[in-house]
Amino acid sequence: MTSTKARILVVDDEQSMREFLEIFLLQEGYDVSTAVDVDTALAYLGSDEIDLMITDMQMTEKTRLGFIREARELSPETAMIVVTGFGATDSAISAMREGACDYVTKPFKVDELRIVLEKALEKKLLSNENLRLKEELHSQSRSRNIIGHSRVMQDVHELGAQIRVLQIRWCPHEDDEELHDFRQRGTLQQLWLQAGEVEHQLSHVVDS
Repeated sequence: MTSTKARILVVDDEQSMREFLEIFLLQEGYDVSTAVDVDTALAYLGSDEIDLMITDMQMTEKTRLGFIREARELSPETAMIVVTGFGATDSAISAMREGACDYVTKPFKVDELRIVLEKALEKKLLSNENLRLKEELHSQSRSRNIIGHSRVMQDVHELGAQIRVLQIRWCPHEDDEELHDFRQRGTLQQLWLQAGEVEHQLSHVVDS
């Protein structure tokens, strides 16, 4: 995930910090939205696809953890970074237990924030790719299972068994009397017609 494709939500009730983060992230090439309170932030998370949220709300630890928990439930795909004050490492760790992926401590350098952002977005990208591959494998497995148990495939197995019986009983020589007799009675022609019909039905199953 490149920065030009990532959408970041900044949640901060302090105007100066909110504006600073917005300007910095825009300069980094991110698509940025801002929220001044919890309700606005949850509205964004509920209606838009947010890749990452940065929160630095001045609130009690219980309220902050409740917000992160609710945000996580509302938008589980959104990575979350907590900005915390100096000496509040325990609070940041508690936030990570509730679903935040990382934190930065004020005062922080922009290079430090940049690294944390890139790391969080890279982790999100890998997680999304892993989920996509799992869903793709599950879909392929399900398709194989459906086709394998369909009536068409049962006809294929039955027809194959009949042809194998013919192969075992006869040598493929034009002067074989029993083979010539089967040809006269139309048995081979009937089998090949059945094979063509089964192949036609199977192509429709695979294409669908």
